[in-house]
Amino acid sequence: MQAHFSEPWVVALYVLGITASSYHLFNGVWNFAIRWGIAISDRAQRNLYRFCMIGFVLLTALGITALAGFFMHEAPPNPLAHS
Repeated sequence: MQAHFSEPWVVALYVLGITASSYHLFNGVWNFAIRWGIAISDRAQRNLYRFCMIGFVLLTALGITALAGFFMHEAPPNPLAHS
């Protein structure tokens, strides 16, 4: 994976994918709750919107942190390289 992430455009696509997936999830939760009558009042919709935006930011940060983990460690030595 480290070799795969050596290209900056691949990393940019992964970050874009993580962000888009997180947004899609929490936008869907918000939309589902409104359309199905779970959040009826303006106050409930506002609070749900805040919850979903916080969830979106946290899940995006978690995904980008996991992606950053690939850059924090050196690749293990290849045991076959010394033969």
